[in-house]
Amino acid sequence: MHSAENLFDSATLAERVRSLMERRGIAKRRQCKELTHILQLSFSQAHRKLNGASPWTLEQLKKLTEHFGEPLGMLEQEHEVPAGMADADGRGEIHDALFVIGERALPCTAWIGPRVCLQYRAEFIALHDADGWRVVENGPGLDIHAERHQVDKVEIHVQQPPQATIAVIDDDRNSADNLRDYLNETGFKASAFYNHATLEAAMQEVEYDGYVVDWLLGSTTTEQLIRSIRLSGQATAPIILLTGQLITGKANESDVARVIMQFNVNCQEKPTRLSIIAAELSNALNLH
Repeated sequence: MHSAENLFDSATLAERVRSLMERRGIAKRRQCKELTHILQLSFSQAHRKLNGASPWTLEQLKKLTEHFGEPLGMLEQEHEVPAGMADADGRGEIHDALFVIGERALPCTAWIGPRVCLQYRAEFIALHDADGWRVVENGPGLDIHAERHQVDKVEIHVQQPPQATIAVIDDDRNSADNLRDYLNETGFKASAFYNHATLEAAMQEVEYDGYVVDWLLGSTTTEQLIRSIRLSGQATAPIILLTGQLITGKANESDVARVIMQFNVNCQEKPTRLSIIAAELSNALNLH
């Protein structure tokens, strides 16, 4: 086994992964979501990995580089990537594994130590076969011919349901905050914005899954904002357009109709029906 001093820490690997994704044209705001798809991680797990707060396994790095058609060695500079990567505290090599409890097999990251004998009495051991690593309870019912290894640490991957990110923009703070809070209570991850500038700045860091946009911010329409959302590469992200000024004449009905047709948005008149907005977003994002 290579010593920890010859291996890369999580932060270094995270930096190189981000660099790889940037070279492949994946903007910073999209990298976390892209990693969730490639490695089948939750958003929070992908976020921790890209920030260097969670270890990378060799299997994950292989899957990542294979996805982009790159050699595994591009993530390292001077040293060959070993068969497993040692933890910085010397707690064994890090591998993707399954933690077996009865009939359940939970995805996990396991810190696996040296091979052990049949008389080894730890509570859990790691078994290796053609299907990979399994962490199991040590006991007499195990295959005596199986290759057994010491287990130093196990990190179980709790599969969180995906949360769609929604941006809500309305210059009426109470309306924006109420809708944000309702969406968060119903399973979305919503953020409220009160002017163009703050939302456009946030869009440089986050690719939102959907938008709820008030037609008038002060005396200015949000047509240009809607255009920029569509031009940002989110041609299919649902946009729900809100307006309460058609009756008063402050909002031009023909302009609203044109934007609905041109940019494929849905329109609701205020006062908003929070449950209907949530239902329409769920339908558009296939979150049933």
